[in-house]
Amino acid sequence: MQLATPEPNVAADWWWFGPGLVLVLVPVAAFVTRWGAVRASHPAYGILLGVIAALGLLLIWRGIGRTARRGIRSRLVTRIALIVLAVSLGGLAWSLRPLGATETAVTAMADGPRVTVTQTRTRISLVPTQNPQPTELIFYPGGLVDPRAYANILRPIAEAGYPVTIVKPPLGFAFLAQGSESGFAASQATVVGGHSLGGVAAAIDADDDAGIDGLVLWAALPAESIADRTDLAAISIYGSEDGLVTPSEIAASMADLPPSTMFVEVTGAVHSQFGDYGDQRGDGAPTISRDEAQAQIVAATLELLDSL
Repeated sequence: MQLATPEPNVAADWWWFGPGLVLVLVPVAAFVTRWGAVRASHPAYGILLGVIAALGLLLIWRGIGRTARRGIRSRLVTRIALIVLAVSLGGLAWSLRPLGATETAVTAMADGPRVTVTQTRTRISLVPTQNPQPTELIFYPGGLVDPRAYANILRPIAEAGYPVTIVKPPLGFAFLAQGSESGFAASQATVVGGHSLGGVAAAIDADDDAGIDGLVLWAALPAESIADRTDLAAISIYGSEDGLVTPSEIAASMADLPPSTMFVEVTGAVHSQFGDYGDQRGDGAPTISRDEAQAQIVAATLELLDSL
């Protein structure tokens, strides 16, 4: 007697289709919820989302095209691998979403009578049109923050005559863009600075490159001691109500910075007031307005730049 051949199961194999759907929907959701920030940031994150979505489409195609027969089950190890793939890559895509710039920051990206704004895939340049000074500020954004979020607070510095370059770090981490000050005119004094994790990267640059003349830390700590850079003009500006980089941590960092470093506390300020990207989880409660805090931050920064 001839055995009957089992009929093919034409339904999608959900062990492939499901993870594929996750790997498509998560990047799409990341694009939709942070479209402006993704477009304005370094292209690496957008490319990563595209690669993950393409992999998801491949898994979906594999799931639909699979002609598994009834009674035949996928190997357990394959199922586990597909679930782990979906969770890990989907989680990565979602966790790297940048904190979007507010409308105030986006508005500051426009040209004006005193500043010209240009933007490439890797940097934002605020170029003064009047009384240019021979000192350039290279600025690293905080971790996973839309680089445009610093356009408004840095614009007055450019209006004062100091060219400002806001670095767009790959995947939102300044460590991946270290050394961005190289290539700028040697005839100018070079100051590196940054907010939060961006300040950490700036301090590393200042330690590695003897050609850097100044360091500006906004609510940031050096990763290791650079106290031996006695020729470095440095300033550490921090908020008294910062819940992420606390005043006690700033005090502990004093020994790791050059002896001449200026420390400026902005009374009532919090971590997220050093940019324009909304509130930040884990931060403190401000007792002064964002405008008041930023005016003091700008004034202290200009004090260091003027000293050069």
